[in-house]
Amino acid sequence: MLVPLSWLRDFAPDLSDDARALTDTFNELGLVVDGVETVGKGLDDVVVARVLEVGPIAGADYIQRVALDAGPGDVVEVVCGARNFGAGDLVALARVGAVLPGDVEITRRKLKGVESNGMICSARELHLGPDATETTARRARYAWLAEVRRRREARYIVTAHHRD
Repeated sequence: MLVPLSWLRDFAPDLSDDARALTDTFNELGLVVDGVETVGKGLDDVVVARVLEVGPIAGADYIQRVALDAGPGDVVEVVCGARNFGAGDLVALARVGAVLPGDVEITRRKLKGVESNGMICSARELHLGPDATETTARRARYAWLAEVRRRREARYIVTAHHRD
């Protein structure tokens, strides 16, 4: 069973933030904790952006220019190899300077003469899921990403089963 710490706090508001103490408490109560995952860590600099337009880059077969609306008056241009999104879709954008899970730092790069000012991220790159092809929000898929980022707190998901 996967249980977000936020759900447990609905029933026990004073629950510890210490994952080790929480694991010990559950084990003492007869719930065997199989694992604890941190969700949302490293996402402070990731925003949900709307794709404004996608266009080709001269002399490039595998990358394309993407203009993104990252907020009021904030248009960001990136170079991206993924092709599973289009104008109007929502994507996860890591801006220059962001440090993603796994200590991956996003830097400004020039590819085929076009400057990339960030990175469109897949769920795998954000350590939020196994699918590297899932870069788009499909209109609502990244609503949970926005929620994780909005709260800016590392939350735990407890995987447990009852001891027989």
